[in-house]
Amino acid sequence: SESAAIPAGQTATATTPACPQGRRLIAGGFSTNGSSNAFFAGSALNDDGTLSATAFGYFGPAPSLTAYGYCARA
Repeated sequence: SESAAIPAGQTATATTPACPQGRRLIAGGFSTNGSSNAFFAGSALNDDGTLSATAFGYFGPAPSLTAYGYCARA
């Protein structure tokens, strides 16, 4: 997983690392790590085998957005 700070009134995107060799990304998720200042804006499975999650700091800054990827044997 990877985290990114979410500034007030702006978007932030966190992207997972790629899965280890022999595994592939099958699902993902996100967390604003307990903050209610941000709205989740969406996520995408990327062509390079990573997942990106985006959030918007609507009510103020949030300490972090974390993207999670779940890998399985290919």
